[in-house]
Amino acid sequence: MFVYIDESGHPHPNDHPRPVDVGVCLKREDVRHIAGALHRFSEDFRASIGGSATLRRDEREGKATAFLSRKAILGRWPAKRVYADSVMDLIRNLDVTIFAMVMERPDRPIYRGDDFLQTQHRWILERVDTLIERKETGRMATVVFDGRSPSENIRLDKCFSSFFFRTAEGRAMTRIVPGVLFVDSEITPGIKLADFCAYILRVYYEQGLDRQEPRGDPYLATIKRYADIIRQKTFDWDEDGVRFWGIRTMGKDHFRYAE
Repeated sequence: MFVYIDESGHPHPNDHPRPVDVGVCLKREDVRHIAGALHRFSEDFRASIGGSATLRRDEREGKATAFLSRKAILGRWPAKRVYADSVMDLIRNLDVTIFAMVMERPDRPIYRGDDFLQTQHRWILERVDTLIERKETGRMATVVFDGRSPSENIRLDKCFSSFFFRTAEGRAMTRIVPGVLFVDSEITPGIKLADFCAYILRVYYEQGLDRQEPRGDPYLATIKRYADIIRQKTFDWDEDGVRFWGIRTMGKDHFRYAE
């Protein structure tokens, strides 16, 4: 099993109020089908607007920012709405499990040393480990991140290694392969799905759609419909009388800070 992790927003005082990290769990045998479907959606989109020469980079890569903004969903190119609908229909029909951490924006920069894995990542790993234990016995999970700068990739890999080998919690997660793979989001279908899900959940929570209906706003109604698809694909469980949510909100007090 691959666990594709991507984010929308960053947990930083100057970034979005509800940054989101998403983990999309896909069986290895399904990746080829997903790649073929996303390629087909991309080709249909190119054909509908007259070819790839007119596309921006984010449109060529199938980025959520190009297809899920208000302008994209309600704008003059219906093909963007068709692409977004196609991706979400693909997710609806996949045998996939989705976990997410919806964070509260911190008031000050969080700790970014290479010796500590922040809570949002540890909680996603906890959910992946439980998923395999309870529903996917015998499988192993490989964690895959959208590649960043070389220095950031190295830092994040050290954070994961420190967690897996230096903490009791990490050592107990024997169903997850230690270490992280970094890939190019332009050519990795699982990261594209995680990118879509993270963007949708960030807008969903920033607009308070978990508490109220999007009355009279077709864009937010679309975001809510997409978020409902994601919620249908998560995995919640009970343990010792406590409910563990596959999509969980996380207060700023759960970050580790420099002090």
